[in-house]
Amino acid sequence: MRLLFALAALSLCACATRPGPTAPADGAAEEKALQAVITSSATFSLSKVPGQGEISRFYKALDSAHDKTVARFGGAENLSEGFTYSVSPSGAVNPFSEVEVQCLTGGQSVSGQGRDLCRVFFEFIAKEYEAKKP
Repeated sequence: MRLLFALAALSLCACATRPGPTAPADGAAEEKALQAVITSSATFSLSKVPGQGEISRFYKALDSAHDKTVARFGGAENLSEGFTYSVSPSGAVNPFSEVEVQCLTGGQSVSGQGRDLCRVFFEFIAKEYEAKKP
């Protein structure tokens, strides 16, 4: 039970990394490029009462999916506007029975590359999580 609370605290810390107000930039376009926005989100269902192993597998799938998505889009140098994610529990009875993943990209990439990137990321999450199941 303590592990679930620790994981909940860890996921809240991940959510706390969302960018706050930025220092004023010289131009509006420059400031917009520095902002990360939620491009899309997806909910993934775990079991009704996920254990430590299942939650660990899901987080490993997230890391792997992130790395594969970055590689698919040509590496970090081609994602100059940024790409990251946040995770939050969203289950009604057991918070970790469902997990919401938000895909965050640079402000200017929301319409074009950002949507494609997030779609690929969510596909990789589903494949990686399924592959890591016992």
